[in-house]
Amino acid sequence: MGGLADHDVLILDEAGRRVSAHQVTHTVEGLIEWKEVLTSISSPENKTEMACIVETNHGLLIAVLLETGFSVDQDNLIQMQTRLVNQLTA
Repeated sequence: MGGLADHDVLILDEAGRRVSAHQVTHTVEGLIEWKEVLTSISSPENKTEMACIVETNHGLLIAVLLETGFSVDQDNLIQMQTRLVNQLTA
């Protein structure tokens, strides 16, 4: 598989507080494990209330997010950091 060897994922609550952190290995097993994590933290009813913000709009990690029923918003690292800082200082 091309691309990064793994992905660092941070899960925040609606107040911007850290809920958990994960490292998703860019393998079939790692992506299956990530799908299980997503399924465990979200019921079908609240998937629309969750935001998945990523630095790219393609690749296997994105495919797993979409397949699992989450919407995906492409963002870059600087915008993500700015958004997080704004949430934490609001």
